[in-house]
Amino acid sequence: MSKNDDIRRELGSNYGKLVKPRNKDMSGQAVYERINPDEAVREMKEEGGHTIDPRTGERVGEGIAVAAGGYEERHRTETYSKQHLASYLNSPNVLSALTKTNHHIGGWDEKGLAYLDVSKVFSDTSDGRRSARGSAKREAQEAIFDLSTYTTEYNPHHPTNIATGHKLAEGEGEKWRLSDAKVGSNKEPVVERQSDGQQGWMFAETIKRPDKYPTNEHRDPTVYMRY
Repeated sequence: MSKNDDIRRELGSNYGKLVKPRNKDMSGQAVYERINPDEAVREMKEEGGHTIDPRTGERVGEGIAVAAGGYEERHRTETYSKQHLASYLNSPNVLSALTKTNHHIGGWDEKGLAYLDVSKVFSDTSDGRRSARGSAKREAQEAIFDLSTYTTEYNPHHPTNIATGHKLAEGEGEKWRLSDAKVGSNKEPVVERQSDGQQGWMFAETIKRPDKYPTNEHRDPTVYMRY
């Protein structure tokens, strides 16, 4: 099976939507001009974020997004500007990542900070959702995000998602990684208290905000436990 066949299988029905013809010019300046930087800054400040295809400049509104890992940059939202975006897109490491299939320019606003990152977008199919969860585990990412429903599902393998003094119950992490369920529809992974082995749910919080990307401002793992 060819690499292209692997990509087609992973992206499923979204193959034609997410795999666009590659623009020959993937320089930082070309990508910057292609994505409409004024609109990108406005989206960050007024809509809570964006996911942009660097090859076409199109905004991606469907699929499952997961940060690629190692490309995050943050600035104060109130002072975030086109200059920050231009500098980010001219980073050789970022440009190299953006040339890869299904890699996009991700951005979100959280607690007064504007985050830029490289986001991988998988199809909302059984294979795509399973691949997204596997990627989140491999890249040690906190969550996956459904771009069409604005639903966040938190990675149970990430330490910030487990309350202090608890650990995942045996087999729960692997069950999550292999799941092909819709984002946010999984039964919460089971965790156990290390002091006595008592078990409860780790709430993989789902936030639905059609007007904005979700934030973590109300999330506190210490109150997720239910015994």
